[in-house]
Amino acid sequence: DVTNELKVVAIYKVKKWTLSGTWVYSTGLPYTQPIGGYVLTMPDGTTQSVIIPGSKNAARLPDYQRLDVALKYDINMGETGKGSIGFSLFNVYNHTNVWYKEFSVDETGLTETNVNLLGITPNISLSVQIR
Repeated sequence: DVTNELKVVAIYKVKKWTLSGTWVYSTGLPYTQPIGGYVLTMPDGTTQSVIIPGSKNAARLPDYQRLDVALKYDINMGETGKGSIGFSLFNVYNHTNVWYKEFSVDETGLTETNVNLLGITPNISLSVQIR
């Protein structure tokens, strides 16, 4: 359930060079937020955490956005094939995007932890096509 999503893609090619960029924005995904929790002591002395769920999918994660850019250079290998070498950056402005939430229960109560997607991530690629 992604209520709104916008993707903008731009590609600019000059001779053997290709520069591209992609910007993505979407509203947050729904999730079931717990309303509480407790620790239950079992007859054998071990403990078990119990999380009490709230209304199904009633809460939403924060909105998601990122900008990716890439630069690629095409290589001609004559009769044997072609290839390219590239460099890209994922999430250029290092926006913190929440992937999902984890919940744990201890003696102090319920603890919520955000699990985030990757921050700024550089990539190098080499592609070869043999004819």
